[in-house]
Amino acid sequence: MNHILKTGIATAVLLFGDLAMVAEDENPGTFTIPDVRFDEEGRATVEVYFESDIEGYNGLQMDFWMPAEITIESDEYGPICDVNPRFARGYSFIGADRTHTTDPALVEEGVHFYRLVGFSARPIPSPCRGLFYSFTVLASTARTATDEPVNVHVTNIEFSPQQGDAPAYLNTFPDMDFKIEPYQQTGVELNPMETVTDGTIYDTQGRCLGTDVDVQQPGVYIIGGRKVLVR
Repeated sequence: MNHILKTGIATAVLLFGDLAMVAEDENPGTFTIPDVRFDEEGRATVEVYFESDIEGYNGLQMDFWMPAEITIESDEYGPICDVNPRFARGYSFIGADRTHTTDPALVEEGVHFYRLVGFSARPIPSPCRGLFYSFTVLASTARTATDEPVNVHVTNIEFSPQQGDAPAYLNTFPDMDFKIEPYQQTGVELNPMETVTDGTIYDTQGRCLGTDVDVQQPGVYIIGGRKVLVR
């Protein structure tokens, strides 16, 4: 089963590379991605919505450009994507992280992009309306509650309908952007850092970070049993 799935995905990748990148359908559909917000652990769930009257879509490609310190949650098989089973069954995604190290002619230092490629042996029925898939982005320790919003630019959006045993053409969609807003503390008292003079410092995972406030990155910590915002 895994061999068949991997073979199908590999075939989809090859076909995407060979087909002309021209929209063939007059109204191929619309992708939307709402803005999201990091939680206090530096996680945010990105949801990709799709609407279309085209029948038989079964191959998808999208590039998500973001700052280098932002990553997509992954495991040993690649990025983790949660496909809405009520929208598309049997859909699987693979992904590759393109960086300045791997693609210096394409990617500048300080940014990278994930190319997500999806494929299904069972084409999406028509019409399509609603949440297609989601994934989680992770902030590094350098990006905290006090940082500016992160802009994510989505490019190279291509979706292929199935015709016969293989995709026959591509529909190319406009680029889009969405924002990941910084974590916003709510319902918790925040103490200005200058009022904290001593005490053991813990992060929100309960890990001890010593007692020196000045060496901590901006963010939310537990000091003296209370949540404190370090600016």
